[in-house]
Amino acid sequence: MMERKTLSGAALKYIAFATMFIDHVGAGFVARMGLPENLQFIYIAMRFIGRIAFPIFIFLLVEGYTKTKSKVRYGARLLVFALISEIPFDLLFMLNDVQLASGQFIEFYGQNVLFTLLLGIIAMAAMDYVDKMTEGLSDRPSFLLVRGGINIFIVAVFYAIGEYVLRCDYGGWGVVAIAVMYYLRENRYLGVFIMCVTLFLPTRNIGEIPCLFSLLALVAYNGERGKQNKWVGYLFYPVHLLLIFAAAFFMGYIMI
Repeated sequence: MMERKTLSGAALKYIAFATMFIDHVGAGFVARMGLPENLQFIYIAMRFIGRIAFPIFIFLLVEGYTKTKSKVRYGARLLVFALISEIPFDLLFMLNDVQLASGQFIEFYGQNVLFTLLLGIIAMAAMDYVDKMTEGLSDRPSFLLVRGGINIFIVAVFYAIGEYVLRCDYGGWGVVAIAVMYYLRENRYLGVFIMCVTLFLPTRNIGEIPCLFSLLALVAYNGERGKQNKWVGYLFYPVHLLLIFAAAFFMGYIMI
């Protein structure tokens, strides 16, 4: 691991963007190419690289939440772009050629990852509210246990919403990973490690293990925001999905 902390928040975001783009090109374009068996490693490698992105986005979400001047505006922006991104997400990943040919451009079985991040923000805000309302009431272990139980219940509720109601990308465990990172934010290295374990251990999906490579970037974070435009950050998600969809369409891999 890097010892010098050289990466700003902007640098981490660009790493997340690049790895997410590679992942989505693999899932939305290369997967439709019909690669011969001896070239399937290209698709697998792209998906493995893509596992690096989500832990970085979680880390940046927690950083942004703790440092933003308005948590309401922060959540509202994420909601707006989650809604904007849903059509490009559905076009690329959720709809088949028959549905597209019939003129369907959106469906509600599964939602994009911005909804997962939004649920994480709401869960963090709810836990903050409980902690604020009970602050100073008692330091007895029994009371702290009750407060911890309430916070666990909050996370469980948002897990259920992500997993069974909205069926977001990364599902309920994505929301739990956000809560873990938030709870352990003062111990960054442990928080990032447990957050990554949370992403692959419950599902026992070996494909998620490469998310641990995100540690190489996250431990080098220097705590600075860096030069970045927040609107470019929000727009990247829907725009890159549309570009991959357009490329797959013009190459004949998607039929409308």
